[in-house]
Amino acid sequence: MLPKTFRLKKKYEFNYIYRKGKSSHTKELTLFYSRNKNSHKKVGFSVSKKYGNAVERNRIKRVLREVLRSLLPLMKNEFNYILIVKSELKDKQFKEIFSIVRNMLDKNDLIKL
Repeated sequence: MLPKTFRLKKKYEFNYIYRKGKSSHTKELTLFYSRNKNSHKKVGFSVSKKYGNAVERNRIKRVLREVLRSLLPLMKNEFNYILIVKSELKDKQFKEIFSIVRNMLDKNDLIKL
């Protein structure tokens, strides 16, 4: 489980990242990221109601939290992240989601070396 201290919760935090941040897209996910003022990374998730009912949306958020929990030590501290789920992610397994997120972070140079 991703610790609550690493989660974005407030609407103004999401809005700031959407306005000031950069984005990256794949057919399964969209990643928004921006620099934060402190050295503590935070992650937020957005799953549209188009994705499915509440059970399906909560399931994918749980899977993404677990993926990011395992990637957290590798992620750069000076950024906040938002992952927006697209419907193509629906049928993917944990390992596939892990590699998609890892590749997306790596492509945008958000992984520590």
